[in-house]
Amino acid sequence: MLLADPSFAENIRTIFQTKPEYKKVTDPEGQLYDGFVQDRDRLRIETVRNASERQLADFHPDFTDERLVPLLLHYKARNYPKSLSEDEARAWEQWRTERITRRLPQFMKSLEAMMTKAKSEGKQFILQELQLWAESILPSDISDQDAEN
Repeated sequence: MLLADPSFAENIRTIFQTKPEYKKVTDPEGQLYDGFVQDRDRLRIETVRNASERQLADFHPDFTDERLVPLLLHYKARNYPKSLSEDEARAWEQWRTERITRRLPQFMKSLEAMMTKAKSEGKQFILQELQLWAESILPSDISDQDAEN
């Protein structure tokens, strides 16, 4: 029935021709959706997964996909923070600070909105715990600024 309608194919073509371009993602984790990883890099990723913390400290694979270098930093920082060099630790902390600074205000607003709607003490307790958790993960320079204000 759809194929019998002459305008159907043209309407579909028009939809895909006029779709807006996706915004370029700068976050290494979000960039994974930009495309598939090549087989050569898949082998290196497997080596990373099988490496111990000590091995990762001095492991610098020659990835062909430029998205994987910052992603390796994130992997090491989350799973083996002691494996980070000083420069890597500084880069990770800078990324964390920027991300938290950018996302925290909206997260806290959402928590406040949910708290006003939460009827039970149990729900309010959970929301307060989430707020305490969010405050506990603040990078030190943000926490220091909040303490001064």
